[in-house]
Amino acid sequence: MMEAVIKRKAGRVAAGKHRTRPVEVHMRTVPILTEGQRERAREAVAGAAIVGCVVLTGLVEGSTWPM
Repeated sequence: MMEAVIKRKAGRVAAGKHRTRPVEVHMRTVPILTEGQRERAREAVAGAAIVGCVVLTGLVEGSTWPM
């Protein structure tokens, strides 16, 4: 089981007519991915970006050179 993480965020709430006051909101979150899964996802995105660049380069070169 993964441990919950407490995140803090500053905000403002109503404190009367036409007035606000600062508050700090605390949110309990649970990470969806483990560190290993996060690393594999990064590698997959990087691989897809490289393949996309190669394909895009091939399309550009194929469309500009005469047959």
